[in-house]
Amino acid sequence: LTARVTALMLFGELDGASSLSGVLDGLRDFTPPADVPGWFRVAGVKIFGDGIPPMRNAWMDEPYTDGTYGGLLVEGASEAEREAVLIAMIDAAHAAGHQVAVHATGSRTTRTVTDAFAAAASRDGRDARHYIIHGDVISSRTLATMAAAGIGLNTQVGIPVATEHMVLGALGEDILPQTWPTRDALDIGVKLCLSSDAPVLTPDWRVGIAAAVTRRGLDGAV
Repeated sequence: LTARVTALMLFGELDGASSLSGVLDGLRDFTPPADVPGWFRVAGVKIFGDGIPPMRNAWMDEPYTDGTYGGLLVEGASEAEREAVLIAMIDAAHAAGHQVAVHATGSRTTRTVTDAFAAAASRDGRDARHYIIHGDVISSRTLATMAAAGIGLNTQVGIPVATEHMVLGALGEDILPQTWPTRDALDIGVKLCLSSDAPVLTPDWRVGIAAAVTRRGLDGAV
């Protein structure tokens, strides 16, 4: 390797429902890689919480334009059971000493994950640097909790710019102020990181910065 690489462990299928047993088995069997000191580091665990708003399978507090709310991509027979499993997976990875990153896009998923991160950190006081990946829809209340608990946000503002009509069609105009709130996150003190989600978007960092500053295509800026 000639570049430093930081990776997250993902237990289970990429597009399948996340399971507590998969995380527990993976944590038990994991052996840190050797022979690449300083160049390759496994930082923690990634968990898939829900889908994405344009497909209406991100878990929302507010209804989509078709009246549905989406849901979690987590094993469980009911909404409450799936929520409990998601929290248990976060707790297990935190207890094992790992940084935890959760794919969370809907307003209810980002709220649930943020509360779980904050509760886990309060139990041992560890600066775990947990973070939300994507964070498409985040309420002001959730942002405040993230800032207070030191929870980070890794987001890709180029995605809504590239999918403007799909986002508007799924969420409607009333929810747009809560989408990809980069400025609000910075103002309230959330640790913010922009990324590309390549190959979804180009890995050219300049495109991400331009989208974050102008929000061209989302707010009508030019």
